[in-house]
Amino acid sequence: MAKKKFKLGFKVAYDAPVTLTFAILSILLFVINTFLMKGKLTALILAAPTMQGGELPFVVSNPLSYLRMFLYVFGAVDSSMLITNLIFILLLGPAMEERYGSIVIGIMIAVSAIFAGVLNACFCQKMLQGAISVVFMIIFLNAFLSFSKKKLPLSFIAVFVLFIIREVLEKNPNGMIGIVAGVAGG
Repeated sequence: MAKKKFKLGFKVAYDAPVTLTFAILSILLFVINTFLMKGKLTALILAAPTMQGGELPFVVSNPLSYLRMFLYVFGAVDSSMLITNLIFILLLGPAMEERYGSIVIGIMIAVSAIFAGVLNACFCQKMLQGAISVVFMIIFLNAFLSFSKKKLPLSFIAVFVLFIIREVLEKNPNGMIGIVAGVAGG
């Protein structure tokens, strides 16, 4: 008696390369930092520099300070922050990548990260970690689809307010300045 092959007819597609690569890198760096390096990678490259006198001051002559301006978005304070950020990024990112293109989304992520990193280096005492500016950027991009139709979606307002409340309740280490830096980065 011959066995019949069960076939679903689906192919797994790497449909949003920038979004998926961002998520994979974030998870990989979190695992390496947490389990292999016991948090040492955070101070090395996974935290944005701070103002002079802060935890991790920006040093003009140190090349790592410049790397930190961008790479901090791949870090996370804890697994809860990582998962929350990745849920938003993986939920909204592929649609935005399809709409605007992978290259444009990649550039926007880089600009968002660098802008929030510079704000942190100029105004904040505590290190900045995580993809909060990238999340806000993707939320804003999603809302802009409705703005073009002269509508302000209530769902955007709700998500924005809830995300701000989450940041306040999680006690952003830089206070309101840190929250404003994340929103401005977005």
